[in-house]
Amino acid sequence: ALYLRMMGGMMLIASAIVWFFSSYPRPEAAEPRADAYASSYLGQVGKACEPVFEPLGLNWKAAVALVSGVAAKEIVVSTIGVLYAGGDPQSPDEIDNLAVRLRTSGDFTRASAVAFLVFMLIYFPCLATVAAIRHEAGWRWAAASIVYNTLLAWIVAFVAYHFTAWLL
Repeated sequence: ALYLRMMGGMMLIASAIVWFFSSYPRPEAAEPRADAYASSYLGQVGKACEPVFEPLGLNWKAAVALVSGVAAKEIVVSTIGVLYAGGDPQSPDEIDNLAVRLRTSGDFTRASAVAFLVFMLIYFPCLATVAAIRHEAGWRWAAASIVYNTLLAWIVAFVAYHFTAWLL
């Protein structure tokens, strides 16, 4: 309960920011929703980050979700939910939920999903943690923490992606 009181407001604000940046600039009325996200501010950030995440098998949507996780890891799921919102189920029996949309999108293979999860688990926890490190040990340690954890996450995710792709 204490965690929700402390972090709930920040997560709500971060989710609203993700929604805003995924909704603007407004697309043409005839433009499909997926293309609208790609041309949004959020899509532009994702496209700029995509070359860094491409060796991990991840596209711009996964890249922007991981970048949004800098605020809080919980925001990663919120961002994925925004980017994969909507869509019709393949059949009336199929439940339209995020897991189904992710599977049917074709954006993730098993290897890229493993790389995504590994990266998300290892890279630096959130800005609140970095702020605490800066407060306790100084800005150099905070910056070193960001660089070290992000590089470690990328390297381990790269190995996990290629190892998993090799296994399957």
